[in-house]
Amino acid sequence: MIQPTRSIFIPAILLFLFTLLALGVYSQSSLNYRWYLNANGGISQLYGDVQNENNPFSKLSNETDYGFGVRVGKYIGPYFTGHLQFLATGLKGVKDKNDLNFNSDLMEVQLGTTVNLFNLLFGKKKRTFSLYATTGIGAALFRSEVRRSNGNLVNDYGYTTSGTREKSTRKLPLFGR
Repeated sequence: MIQPTRSIFIPAILLFLFTLLALGVYSQSSLNYRWYLNANGGISQLYGDVQNENNPFSKLSNETDYGFGVRVGKYIGPYFTGHLQFLATGLKGVKDKNDLNFNSDLMEVQLGTTVNLFNLLFGKKKRTFSLYATTGIGAALFRSEVRRSNGNLVNDYGYTTSGTREKSTRKLPLFGR
């Protein structure tokens, strides 16, 4: 289990590093048709049937997990951008009155494009405001488990690394749960 003081500093440091990675440093060369890299992080909360409350602030103590993502893309002219994106997060839920604990690991991979609609419809020029449309195709992989507080498995769903339903065969390398 992560110590309370450590659990505050790790997300703060990661957020700072992800912010630095998202900033670009450019010389006097043209910014058109460049590659970009975006790293992001944050928290995730489950709003489902295994939860005590709907208030996001009360869920911070034991129904919140961390997630991260990476996106790499290329500007394809002034109208289009193509990208490949990876997201990974965990979801948690607790329902005390039924003695249930929910855990899920979620990974998503997406290949997509973004269109600058104003440039496409009204020509390329500097604007204060633009409208974008994003589309893509992707896949989501997840593993979820519902357990009692004594550790007994109530239900599970998602991928496994073998044909068994044992937790040891259902670990995600990113989270190790």
